[in-house]
Amino acid sequence: MKRVDSDRIQPMLLELLKKFKSFADQEDFKFMLCGGSLLGAVRHKGFIPWDDDIDLHISKETYEKLIERIKINPYIDDEKRYKLLAPAKFPNIYPFLKLVDTHTVLYERHISRKYAIGLYLDIFCLSYLPEDMKEYEKLFNQQQKYKKFNEIFVSGNFTLLKYKLLYPALYAAKGILAIVGKNNEYWGNKILELDTCKESSFIGNIQWPSSIRDRFPKKWFEDTVSLTFEDTEFDAPVCYKEVLERLYGDYMKLPPKDQQVRHNFELYEIE
Repeated sequence: MKRVDSDRIQPMLLELLKKFKSFADQEDFKFMLCGGSLLGAVRHKGFIPWDDDIDLHISKETYEKLIERIKINPYIDDEKRYKLLAPAKFPNIYPFLKLVDTHTVLYERHISRKYAIGLYLDIFCLSYLPEDMKEYEKLFNQQQKYKKFNEIFVSGNFTLLKYKLLYPALYAAKGILAIVGKNNEYWGNKILELDTCKESSFIGNIQWPSSIRDRFPKKWFEDTVSLTFEDTEFDAPVCYKEVLERLYGDYMKLPPKDQQVRHNFELYEIE
């Protein structure tokens, strides 16, 4: 395998995003930029300079459609290079969809290398969320608890000394969880089981929310607008300004230098 230079990661991610767009057009479904990718489109007309991932939103209906398609054929291209990974099913340790480039291998910091997959896009479902804020807070807190257990189970590949010193305790905790059958798939599925609301005027990402603010009026997403991301146009929610303000506050202001950081993963091409 050959290590990929950091300046090649964004062009490779853009190519992966374009492949997904072609697939979406072919299968007749929509997706929207979200999170840091939406912020990048608005503030930078493309990638945030220090960003090294892409975040997408799909509707609940599209999510269910893709889950069923994966059971028949997880690949989105005839060459079988680009593969959809179902949530919480090995090797996908996360409770949300991913599209991976199978000609690459990516080692994430603080995650055991046995869970390595290829360079990926994150695809989040816009689930229906409780109307009552207290009910939503309870749901969010439950998700955060399950997320912590999942992170403990998949931990490894530490680069910082403080985490290396904690590893014996984490290793023991992982052993106990494994004995009682509570591995990362168990915790991932516990998160997926939280998605039970069938209809609501609020939607958001309960699978892997960035914060408790990841809850929006459904009407903000009832239509889309086209935004430039690098050299291509992609859909965004019609109320993207309100979404970004909810998530980031003054979203056009750059964060402090110490927050302008990459994920620091290792990416390799399979030769």
